[in-house]
Amino acid sequence: MDASQGDTRRRLVEARVALATLAAQRAAITRRLAEQERELDVLPEQAIHLGGLVRRRMAAGLLRESLREAFIATATLNGRSRSGRAEVLRPALIPIRPYSRNAWYVIAAGLFGGLALGLTLAGMRQAFENRVRRPADLQQAGYAVLAAIPTWTPPDADRDGADANSGLATLVEPVGAVAEGYRGLCMALQFCRPDSVVETVLVTSPQPGEGKSTTAANLAVALAGTGRRTVLVDADLRRPSLHRKLGVARRPGLADMLFEPTPEPVTMGTSVEGLDVITGGRPVATPSELLASHAFAALVSSLRERYDMVVIDAPPVLAATDAALLSALADATVLVVAAGRTRQPELSHACEVLEDVGAHVVGVVLNGADPIDALRFSDGDEAGEGAGTRRRRTARAGSAAPR
Repeated sequence: MDASQGDTRRRLVEARVALATLAAQRAAITRRLAEQERELDVLPEQAIHLGGLVRRRMAAGLLRESLREAFIATATLNGRSRSGRAEVLRPALIPIRPYSRNAWYVIAAGLFGGLALGLTLAGMRQAFENRVRRPADLQQAGYAVLAAIPTWTPPDADRDGADANSGLATLVEPVGAVAEGYRGLCMALQFCRPDSVVETVLVTSPQPGEGKSTTAANLAVALAGTGRRTVLVDADLRRPSLHRKLGVARRPGLADMLFEPTPEPVTMGTSVEGLDVITGGRPVATPSELLASHAFAALVSSLRERYDMVVIDAPPVLAATDAALLSALADATVLVVAAGRTRQPELSHACEVLEDVGAHVVGVVLNGADPIDALRFSDGDEAGEGAGTRRRRTARAGSAAPR
């Protein structure tokens, strides 16, 4: 009895295990069927897309073939058209030797063509080039050339701690060509106005950077070397530089004296015998008002009484109105131009500005000239050529506003 029950229970367990296995297989088959149904649902869309791609490929192939046939037909038609219009006018001859032009003819044509082109370019450059380079350029334009100062470089310009006066050729090389040029300028100023004695000289330039301050300092040194008591006034209150060139203090100077007038002008001595200097002084915001004041006119009058020569370094004419104001106090106004830098229109405009206020423009100093041109000018090769122009410019300047 017990054995029969045990056998029955065993079979019941086996049946339950088999039933669970069948249930698991049924669930797996159900999931697989669901996946297959989903794939079948997507398959029609993919089939439609694939059919569209196949149709586009077939259409592109047909289009390519039609274009190819059209191109071949067009090319064939063009070839037939050209060949149909061609006509042999004269049969070609085979040359018995190489043919070439005369070599000398080619060389001569090249030489003459190059020469003509070079002359044309040179003429155009000369027509459009308006920079002042030589004394002859100024003389041909009708300007009186007082001096041609050659290019000069201080011998110790690259040495650290160079002397303050190393930039003045009249002190470093008193017997050189540059110093001789400034001494010639002194002589020209002495005879530039036969009708009056020149005691006050204004030195200016059309634009900054043309060497007017250096010219004024060297001119003052050269004048003092002739035995005349000379005072150099730095009236370029915007960019004063004479204190550095002469190695003196900047203050007290011109601006200090104009702000706080003193009974006597405050001048500074220099290393040059007979030469005093009035530096620029304190920085000022309105230098034009100071230079146009009665105090400055009184200062210049006092300096004329105490010194034989008064040299005034003025600002550039076209950069400020100061030079035009100061020119009314000077017996002679000198314009400094830089070779290869100053343009003819700038120089002409500066002369017109000065002459409109009655300035006595006695001539032009060419700064940085070629040494050969400067030597020719100092030897008199070009000086005589400019004498007539010097008289014309001086007369025109003097007649603008007689004093």
